[in-house]
Amino acid sequence: MNKGWLTILLLSFVVTIMPYVVYGQDTQGEIEEEEIIIRKGKKLKLPPASRNYKKIKIETPKGIDQDIDLSFRSASVGLSPLDPAVRIKTLKPEPLKKLYGAYVKGGLGNFGTTNLEFYYENKRDKNKGFGVFVDHLASARGPGEDADLSAESHNKVGVFGEYSLFNSFGVAKLGYQRDHVNYYGFDQASDFVKDTLNLEHNFNRFNAELGLKSFNPGSYWFYDLGVVYRFTGDNFNTSEHLFDIDADVNYEIQPGLKGGVKLNGTISSYGADTANYSRNLIGFLPYVMQEKEKYAFEAGIRIVSENDTILQDDIHIYPVGLFTYHLLEKKLDAFVGVDGSPFVHSYHEVSMENPWIGQGVYLGTGNLALNLFGGIKGNLNKDFWYELGLKYKTIDRLPMLVNDFQDTSRFTVLYERGNSTLFQFEGLFTWQIHRSLSLDFEGRLNNYSMAKQDRPWHLPTTELTVRGNYLAKEKVLLKLGLYYLDGIYALDSRFRETKLDPIFDLSLGIDYFISDRFTVFGDFNNLLGKNYQRYLNYPVKGFNFIAGASYSF
Repeated sequence: MNKGWLTILLLSFVVTIMPYVVYGQDTQGEIEEEEIIIRKGKKLKLPPASRNYKKIKIETPKGIDQDIDLSFRSASVGLSPLDPAVRIKTLKPEPLKKLYGAYVKGGLGNFGTTNLEFYYENKRDKNKGFGVFVDHLASARGPGEDADLSAESHNKVGVFGEYSLFNSFGVAKLGYQRDHVNYYGFDQASDFVKDTLNLEHNFNRFNAELGLKSFNPGSYWFYDLGVVYRFTGDNFNTSEHLFDIDADVNYEIQPGLKGGVKLNGTISSYGADTANYSRNLIGFLPYVMQEKEKYAFEAGIRIVSENDTILQDDIHIYPVGLFTYHLLEKKLDAFVGVDGSPFVHSYHEVSMENPWIGQGVYLGTGNLALNLFGGIKGNLNKDFWYELGLKYKTIDRLPMLVNDFQDTSRFTVLYERGNSTLFQFEGLFTWQIHRSLSLDFEGRLNNYSMAKQDRPWHLPTTELTVRGNYLAKEKVLLKLGLYYLDGIYALDSRFRETKLDPIFDLSLGIDYFISDRFTVFGDFNNLLGKNYQRYLNYPVKGFNFIAGASYSF
């Protein structure tokens, strides 16, 4: 019984698994014929899939307590090692303009004129500067019937230096100048024969200057100190030693308010074969100055001690003041002031103005007793600057040049006895019309009222100077000049009043820049060819020119 049931169960099991065994075998044999029946609407019911919904838990790694030392091994690939530099890209700075420390200039002209200039200065240096210069200008002939007699020559040589030290700026100069002229202005009505006279007049001039000025913006103190020594001598044993001293020291009491003192002095010794004497002035000026938004002023008292070998010693006291009111900021200022001071009429000054000065001429001191002035000034724009003013002056012992009555070819100095007055209108302006075009103007109208003399001899009543520059295409520089004087009176050998013809001198200059270093030039003077006289009996050259070249290196 049990065996029978066991046999039936075994057969049932074999029949059940047979299909699965057949599908699990290799199916690469022939495909047997099968019949597939598709029944519409029959629902397929799949057995449920076996899934595991248990969430996988990922444990968080524990922290690491010790530092990790990472090292990187360099691998050699057979190339030379590279060491690139990291650079920050910047704009390329503009190169400094080429600076030439020296130039030489030479030219030739009519009247046998020769011109030579040399200048040298060290190049860029923040702390110091120094240099040397040479200047020569001579004419073998001049105006007049005897052209050789009116020849002249002027030569200068000098050295200079500048140095900054301890918030100060120091300057030193040393120079020598030799001037040669001839006396050629003879009045034909005179009885003198020029061949019997020594007609040469030669000057030797020597100057030395020292200066020291502060430039410390953060300091309350300011100082400007200077001393000048001049020697002037000629071939007639006339000589002069002159010292000029200027000092200005002030202290900023509070912003915009300063107090200070100025010291001015002239010490001179002048003489010739006939006489020797000294003229000394020492001036002391305490002052206060203030600058406000709408106005500025400076006020003080000048005290001057005058010591003259010939004149009586004296003490002068002058009020000094300047008040400026800003009507329009940087465009229009109105100003009014008062001043005064004695002055030494030096041989250096006189002989530079008129080299035909005679021998043994008395040179004393004058006195600007009162100088009242006022006007307006400012900038209409950044290209136009102007100043218009009126001055009223009272001058004691006004110096004037007159022809010597014994020899009209020589001049002497005549001092007005008493106070003369001068009413003066003055106009100045500078106009940069265009980047390449500029114009300068300076004019004065002078009205003298004399104490004793009939006229202010050889002093003009009208003065006008005009200068213009035009740069064309960065290659050609045109220079225009106009010089005009009128109202000049003189005394002839017979004590007669003579009015000199107006002076109208027109000049033109042309510079052509071949390169930054090489320039050719031509200067043409007195284009109208007028032999005008600045001083009686001394006509000047007519049309004259100098042409040449200059080279920088």
